[in-house]
Amino acid sequence: MHPLTTIVCGDSPRVGTIGEVFSHLADSLDRLLVRAVTLRQAADPVDLALFGPLLGRATIEVSFTAIVGRFDPYRVLAIRKSQLASTFDVKERNPVAFTWLNDVRGDDKP
Repeated sequence: MHPLTTIVCGDSPRVGTIGEVFSHLADSLDRLLVRAVTLRQAADPVDLALFGPLLGRATIEVSFTAIVGRFDPYRVLAIRKSQLASTFDVKERNPVAFTWLNDVRGDDKP
């Protein structure tokens, strides 16, 4: 496991459904970080410009999901449950999905 994955996802094993979620998040984050290191070591400026931002954003999103999941596991489980439902449509916004405006930045108060 990459050290950043351990920091973001934690190192204590989890069981049950939340364990499956964190295992998936940790595996995804590890794969993203391996790809980012490989891309940087290749030192191809075109590939770095094309794929670097994509890997960066995906890394931030997976990390954010894992961090929020550590503070509010019920929210992550609710998102998982809605995504596994037969009525889930990838083309429509999930009402329980994370939003940068409210979940990260919060409301601007005068």
